[in-house]
Amino acid sequence: AIAQQRLFARRDRAHTNRRTFMLSRSGHAGSSRYGVAPWSGDIGATWQSLRVQPRLMLTAGLCGFGLYGCDVGGFHGEPEPELFARWLQAGTMFPVCRAHGSMSDREPWSRGEQALAAAAPAIRLRGQLLPSIASWMGQACEAGEPMVRPMLWADPQDERFAACEDQWMFGPLIAAPVLA
Repeated sequence: AIAQQRLFARRDRAHTNRRTFMLSRSGHAGSSRYGVAPWSGDIGATWQSLRVQPRLMLTAGLCGFGLYGCDVGGFHGEPEPELFARWLQAGTMFPVCRAHGSMSDREPWSRGEQALAAAAPAIRLRGQLLPSIASWMGQACEAGEPMVRPMLWADPQDERFAACEDQWMFGPLIAAPVLA
């Protein structure tokens, strides 16, 4: 996969000044330099799947994959309205936010008015943050650090952060979504 990623990135850079972005099922050490953004795979539309996404995202960031996301709402199955709204809220604080599923609608309004009302503020915030997210990602790349960082990164001496998996630093912000 890395040979194709490298080839795509070189060809893209030869024809445009845009930053290369490639959503990919796989990635290898060093493939992030080609704009590769892996995701967590075809996960179920369950609360358990939602709860593990922050840990996967933080691990990916620490391993050099700053652009990372998941199938917001889960790929397989039909998320119930509250799960979908909570997943959208959490997903807006991921580097790559993409609602996607198998054979079902993952539009913000697809799970009813109450779910949309709960998710809408987070979606608006994501839109407002997009220019900042691009800047934070650039700064993170320059510094060689992940844009999304575990809380332990803020204060390695603070024992409260040692096992903290339900909140993270998103650029200069702290994200603490409802995951259960």
